[in-house]
Amino acid sequence: MKFGKLANAIKTSKLLHHYTGSTPKNNINANSKSWQPFVQKLFSGKNLLISNTVICCLMSGVGDLVLQSYEKLKSRRRNIDQRRTCHLALSGLTVGPACHFWYHILEKYLPGRTISIVLKKVFVDQIIFSPICLALFFVTLGVLDDSSFMDICREIYYKGKIIYTAEWCVWPPAQLVNFYFISLRFRVLFDNIVSFGFDIFQSHVRYKPL
Repeated sequence: MKFGKLANAIKTSKLLHHYTGSTPKNNINANSKSWQPFVQKLFSGKNLLISNTVICCLMSGVGDLVLQSYEKLKSRRRNIDQRRTCHLALSGLTVGPACHFWYHILEKYLPGRTISIVLKKVFVDQIIFSPICLALFFVTLGVLDDSSFMDICREIYYKGKIIYTAEWCVWPPAQLVNFYFISLRFRVLFDNIVSFGFDIFQSHVRYKPL
């Protein structure tokens, strides 16, 4: 009885292949290949800058939305501050392009994926770009929130110091993976996937009273 069922299944599979010219495995491969041109177009050429910027905007906005939803659930706030979430999303318009061009500059002057090169990239990234990126983040939000110049400077010093200290626990190991395994065009995407939880923390620190 079992042999008969197996024979019928094989016969059905052969008929399917005969009439469609494909098998279930081929169909899966075909579906995966159909996405490749789209991904290729999205993460190459002029589209790469736009894609990286949009990714940064979305992840920053969603991160704050998650934080505010949690605070609302814990009765720490009554309503979602949509203006705040919008401002955090808009911060991606400056941070996104900065990350995009930074990775290209880093690859230009420190090309390759040897261990020594990757370690240099991680060190330079954390020492030079991370403080610049944080300052850009606070300045952008300060301008959007109509904060004074002194308030922005205070936030960069006090809140930026908290975030930068926390970054040393997250970004050096994450960037080791990023620079060694991930191709250049996907590095901002990987950066944002890793930083989703950090975006929540960053939002918490930014809107916490001094």
